[in-house]
Amino acid sequence: MVKIKTTCQSAFNHLTELIRENYPEIQEVLSSVFEIFVSCIQNKDDSLAKMSIHCFKNIVVQNGSQFQSQQWTLVVSTFENIFRLSQPNELLEYQNSQSQVVHTDKCITQCMVQLLSIEVIKEIGEKYHDSLSPQHTTSMLALLKANYDFTYAFNQNITHRYKLWVDGFMGGKQGMKVLPGLLKQEREALSSYCVMLFNAFTHSPPASDTRSQFFLAFLKYSLFLD
Repeated sequence: MVKIKTTCQSAFNHLTELIRENYPEIQEVLSSVFEIFVSCIQNKDDSLAKMSIHCFKNIVVQNGSQFQSQQWTLVVSTFENIFRLSQPNELLEYQNSQSQVVHTDKCITQCMVQLLSIEVIKEIGEKYHDSLSPQHTTSMLALLKANYDFTYAFNQNITHRYKLWVDGFMGGKQGMKVLPGLLKQEREALSSYCVMLFNAFTHSPPASDTRSQFFLAFLKYSLFLD
C-alpha cells in the first residue's frame, strides 16, 4: 500500500510539472485531468483523495494566470462535482435503524475532501480574484454557503449527533470523548465565504450592481441575517 501511495504521489507530481511546463499545448486535456481527480476523491482511501485535491489545487494555482473564462468555468464545475460527490449525507440521513450503517471511513474521507476543497477555494479566490468573473465568484460563494448551511444544520442537531455517538460512530463512547461534529468545517466555510465575499466587494467596479450585490450579501451574512 505504501508503494502504491508513493507511486501515485510521484505520478501526480509529474503531471503537475508537465502541465506547468506545457500548458498552452495541452490545455485542451485539462477537463480530462480534472475528471480523474473527481474520480479519485470518491475513493475511500483518504490519502488518494488528499493527493488528488492537492494536485488539482497546484495545477490551478500554478497556471491560473493563463486561464481564460472557459478554464475558470471548468474549475468551478469541478468544484461543484467535488462538493456534490463528497457531501457526507449519511451523517444527516442516519435514523438509527438496524439495517442502516454509517460508513465511518467513507464519511471521514468525505469530510476531509470538503474541508480541503474549502481551503483551496479560499486560496484561489485570494490569488485570482481579479481573474474571476462575477459569475465564477458567485458560483464559488454558493458552494461555500451551501457547505456552511449543511455543516451548521448538522452541528446544531445535538440529539442527532448524540445518537450517532451512542450507536458507535467513530468508535462511539469508547473511541470519542466528544460528540461527532463538523465544527472546523463549519468555521472554515463561513470564514472563507466572508473573506471571498469581501474581496469580491472591494475589487468590484465602483457604483456597479455587482458591487452592491456583494456588499449586501456580505452585510447579511456578517449579521447572520441569511
